[in-house]
Amino acid sequence: SARVSSGPWLSLSYIERMVAEAERYRQEDEKNKERVEAKNGLENYAFSMRNTINDPQVGDKIPAEDKAAIEKAVSEALDWLDHNPSAEKEEYEKKQKEVEGVCTPSSPRCTRLPAVLKALLPADSPVASPVPLALAVSPVLVPLALTLVPSPLPRAQD
Repeated sequence: SARVSSGPWLSLSYIERMVAEAERYRQEDEKNKERVEAKNGLENYAFSMRNTINDPQVGDKIPAEDKAAIEKAVSEALDWLDHNPSAEKEEYEKKQKEVEGVCTPSSPRCTRLPAVLKALLPADSPVASPVPLALAVSPVLVPLALTLVPSPLPRAQD
């Protein structure tokens, strides 16, 4: 603990008031940090999904109906972000869940995504899961691919 002595610089009451204000603003700063992180998370997810569906390795394999639904959800989310720059953390999280609802395999719109990812694997691939492909193609596909894996990946032979 720092020792504060009286002197010609700052009074003890002034220092105590500054410390109290810093504590009050720390809580506000933490709340604002969480809000900004949620906003950035939504924006990053939307752009990653847009890049993924526009990637020829993946986008050409996604059925047109699913691709259109994803593009619409992403465009709406980005438009919403432009019009709601000061939304609360919970609003950003809710909007991201809406977009994820369209873009994940559990969504009725994307029921064919597991087959798409599987089709992207080489025919002679010893891997029974599209996870390695998802890791290579896009970080957005990782959560998608992980939902597709029914059992742990086979371990490499020692």
